[in-house]
Amino acid sequence: MTRISESELILPVLYLLSVNGDMSTSELITSLRNLLQPSGEDLEILRGRSDDKFSQKVRNLKSHDILTKKGLVKEIGQKGNSVIFSITTDGRDLYDSKKYTLNTLFTFPFEKTKKILSDILEDDSIDVLPENELFFTEGSSFLKTTQTIRKRSAKLRSTAIEHYSSNGVIMCSSCSFEFNKIYGSTIGKNYIEMHHIIPICDYKGEKKLNFDDAIDNITPLCANCHRVVHIHNPTLSVEDIKNAISLQYEKSSI
Repeated sequence: MTRISESELILPVLYLLSVNGDMSTSELITSLRNLLQPSGEDLEILRGRSDDKFSQKVRNLKSHDILTKKGLVKEIGQKGNSVIFSITTDGRDLYDSKKYTLNTLFTFPFEKTKKILSDILEDDSIDVLPENELFFTEGSSFLKTTQTIRKRSAKLRSTAIEHYSSNGVIMCSSCSFEFNKIYGSTIGKNYIEMHHIIPICDYKGEKKLNFDDAIDNITPLCANCHRVVHIHNPTLSVEDIKNAISLQYEKSSI
């Protein structure tokens, strides 16, 4: 059965605080239970307690100061035996940057979204510097159970969106799909995925890249083209995708 970790509760908590406003620990336990539908081991009652393991994990967000240390929430009061949490500006910025993905993820069972919720958190901060003074650190590794995860630079993503945008428009470099045009500026603005031409998994440890090298190694792709690139081993190039699309257009016009 799928077990929910404390770190995997962070984004769902930000989601609930953004949608519902300030919430107490007890309210979060109820809402997170409805949202994530814990099962198996998470429902085991702790010895000598009325809490199950899932409830305790939510309470640990407070007792271990997991959310406040990251600056994502702040404590604003007490409601009975529960602390009341309020989302901070940093927490709202993180949620806003992920909200379209999260709103989609939460329509699926937790076991299908577990890894995505773990991997989606990025701790990078952005520095306002001239382009020629910007450096980006990518590829640092950390051990998560038995899986090594390579961190992506959130700073590089935001810089690349600005770099590859023209008059506020950013398109897929393979098929020219534009989210803004299809979904409207409210939903689609600045939404795009960034593809690493040299995969981060090929890095020999952490790399510090200057602006030109970092930008040259990524290109904007829509979700469809990005998925097609990575379902092949070795990965396809952007030119491969362009050629495949062109060939299909030629066939359809015959």
